[in-house]
Amino acid sequence: MTYTHSLRWPATALLVFACTLLFGQPSACIERASLIGPDTGLLTVDVSQAAGSLDLGLYFVNGEQYVRPFSDVLDATDESSAFSYRADDSRGNEAVETCLAFSAGRNNLPFDVLTFVPLTSGPVTFTYREVAPLVTLSIFRDSFDPAVNNCFNWLASTATITGKLRPSITLDVVGGQVYKLVILPSIPAITDPKPYRVSFTIQDSPRLFSESELAPGRAYTYLALPAGGDVILRQSAAGDFTGLVEGDYTVRGIDYDDALDPATFVSQTTSGIRTDENGNERCITVSTNAIALQVVSATLPVEWAGFTATPDDDGIRLRWSVAAERDNDYFRVERAAPDGQWTDLGEVAGNGDSDRAASFSFYDAQPRAGDNIYRIAQVDFDGTESFSTVATAHWDAAAPEALTTFPNPVSDELTLRAAAEPADQPRIFDMQGRDMNRSVSLTVTGTLAKLDVSRLPAGVYIAQWGGNQARIVKK
Repeated sequence: MTYTHSLRWPATALLVFACTLLFGQPSACIERASLIGPDTGLLTVDVSQAAGSLDLGLYFVNGEQYVRPFSDVLDATDESSAFSYRADDSRGNEAVETCLAFSAGRNNLPFDVLTFVPLTSGPVTFTYREVAPLVTLSIFRDSFDPAVNNCFNWLASTATITGKLRPSITLDVVGGQVYKLVILPSIPAITDPKPYRVSFTIQDSPRLFSESELAPGRAYTYLALPAGGDVILRQSAAGDFTGLVEGDYTVRGIDYDDALDPATFVSQTTSGIRTDENGNERCITVSTNAIALQVVSATLPVEWAGFTATPDDDGIRLRWSVAAERDNDYFRVERAAPDGQWTDLGEVAGNGDSDRAASFSFYDAQPRAGDNIYRIAQVDFDGTESFSTVATAHWDAAAPEALTTFPNPVSDELTLRAAAEPADQPRIFDMQGRDMNRSVSLTVTGTLAKLDVSRLPAGVYIAQWGGNQARIVKK
């Protein structure tokens, strides 16, 4: 992929990045594969404290190089550098080069800077070609401050003090390290626009990625998932996962349409959020890498020992156990609604302070057909809450009876309800098989029939409608 960009020093230069595509052109919905990281190891959060932001960065994939264009316009009103930089090569080709900074004096030099972070380590060559030697490239570690001498974190420059303007720099990058690629004019003034090209030659495949502006209409947030699982437990644009129970989790970044409410992603899977309720595909990209998150707490109010959800014919039984309790007022049982919001189902009393193991249960008599996702909120006497992991149970709603009757037993008016609208009329038979409809008056509306059975003698009868039968008792 090639990026074009206009720089003005006071005039204009043309900047182009040449990158090899790995994933092809972005889709029409302007989604971009993203990374979070760098993935430098385990992040740990103490849920007994306010975790705040995990300071996660989001990066976008444009190919094997993950880079963004330079700033849109650089002119006399933009920030400028008080120094220019050259490599000291005076001791010969075999000697390690060092940095020399030259003050720009009253004519501060306009500059442009690219921030990049390699995902993996290895050598990278940065090459530029130009009409005339009017720019230099320098690479710095961590940061670049245009107001001071940055030789303390300088790594390499194309310009040398012996007058060379080399076309390339080869650098052994370190995975996870932040680098700044700085472009400065090689002479104080540039009066005409000069096009040049910077390309990246990746040897040993260290993958470069860099912070980038989101595409128009796009937003991002972070998702917390159980380690090895796919159900979204939390989302936070700040990477704040305070409230997760102690355990191991995976964090991913997500690039999504800003018209969507990311709160609705909670309790869904990372694959499930890619389609809406009508089955239409959404423009959503989940990060291609992840970060391990370990949640710890020295002062958890309860020590969770287990949480299960088990379906039966009439509902779902929830059971959970704790090893100990501290200031435990009660448990609140919650179920995820289709929109991702948690709804309260009921409460179960806690034991206050206890060092003994205890078990609790709750019965959901009205689960939804399909997957039901539950969590337990533990509430302290001061109102502080913590949460269990989630438990999921699949419930198949019982098929409606083909013919239902009510009331049954009946005294005067009997109501029949059919599962589908029958083509015939309801019939009442006694236990000897005799048709008793001469003693019954009826009214039928669709799948509902009302029968006046007040003239029937007390006894047991069979109601028949639409090929289905039901036993009724006349009082």
